[in-house]
Amino acid sequence: TILTTLLEGFTGFILEKMFHTNWWDYSNEPFNFKGYVCARFSVLWGFACILIVDVFHPLIINLVHLFPLSFGKILLVLIFLLFIYDLILTVAAILKFNRYLEQLDRLSTFIKELSDELGQRLSDTTLETVEIGNGLKEKATEFKENLAIKKEQLEDTKKEYEKLLQDKLANSRLLKAFPNAKSTQHNSILQKLKEFKNKKS
Repeated sequence: TILTTLLEGFTGFILEKMFHTNWWDYSNEPFNFKGYVCARFSVLWGFACILIVDVFHPLIINLVHLFPLSFGKILLVLIFLLFIYDLILTVAAILKFNRYLEQLDRLSTFIKELSDELGQRLSDTTLETVEIGNGLKEKATEFKENLAIKKEQLEDTKKEYEKLLQDKLANSRLLKAFPNAKSTQHNSILQKLKEFKNKKS
């Protein structure tokens, strides 16, 4: 129990510092430590270890004795290589997913800024035309042209955002494996992505 708790806590801490994401969060569990570990899962890990050591391990030992030592060494090397390969793929997937969240976040911010700018321009131009009175027609034409350009830009950005939401990364194995993940840098966009995924399914 102590060893698995230390391992889970250390792993959670390192993953958060390296990849800016909490892949699991026990904050709502009683007797938790910073959401990395909690009493309930520590006890469950302890029982799981006893089960593995006392039940499964003896069965595996008997199975291992059926094979020659040379085969065991080859199998060990293959399993180790598969482990390294999986580790590299996982790290690459996490880095790619973080870049994806950053891109979504940037587009979301740009859409908000563009919408605010359109609203402000509409308000400012209305006030200007009321105050000026003269040259109203020219002012209105100029305003319409500027508004049309900004609207088109906004629509294009929204389309890009929607397309990005439907990217295969939105359905990555990371989100399936860690549905309660929280990003320390892009959490609001991660939650929106989860909501979008839930609506789609």
